[in-house]
Amino acid sequence: KQQSLSQFNENTLVKGELDLLSEDAKVFKLVGPVLMSVDLEESKGNVGKRLEFIEGEITKLDNQIADKQGEQTVLGEKIQEVQRKMRMEAAEAA
Repeated sequence: KQQSLSQFNENTLVKGELDLLSEDAKVFKLVGPVLMSVDLEESKGNVGKRLEFIEGEITKLDNQIADKQGEQTVLGEKIQEVQRKMRMEAAEAA
């Protein structure tokens, strides 16, 4: 999740910078060792789609975390119940 949040923040910063540019500004994208000229609107669209994707990933991760925490709670309750039964049995045997 930390990596996704970091990517989200980075892309939000890029979107903010692209929004500050005038329509006739030149935008370049680093592809390997080469800088390629890219249309400003295309860049904004790509960053917007990337942000949507990352937001979806963060939501999916949050749901997975919530599910695992729920499972952890259920297992903790089962463990407490078993421990309680063992203490009762030990007290009866003594």
